[in-house]
Amino acid sequence: SELRCKAMQALREYSEATACLQQTLRAAGSSKIRMSKVDELVSSWKFSSNDPLLQCAQSRLKMSEAAEAQRRAALAGVCASQQPRLLYGALQRSTLAGDDLEYAEGSHARELQAAHTAAIQAAG
Repeated sequence: SELRCKAMQALREYSEATACLQQTLRAAGSSKIRMSKVDELVSSWKFSSNDPLLQCAQSRLKMSEAAEAQRRAALAGVCASQQPRLLYGALQRSTLAGDDLEYAEGSHARELQAAHTAAIQAAG
């Protein structure tokens, strides 16, 4: 019956791990900060690498990384354009990003603000 106890313990651990990963995926939304928690759970996954939930989490991480790269590229383009309307819109979107502001656009916030100010001054 020791084998049965070990099997029950393994099943319990798997159930807890999947419940935690599912809950974290649901709560993550598009938040880069929350997706870092998903990344931690994926990295520490000790069950089958073919697990459908793990594969779903890995796909979600890849999509999140691709979206982040697109967001950064778009922001860099807006900063380079120094177009007041575009800069204003980007500032508003970064403000609306909430907890992602510091992680994503926040790294460019000062540059964006300076470019916005310069564009406004140049426009007269």
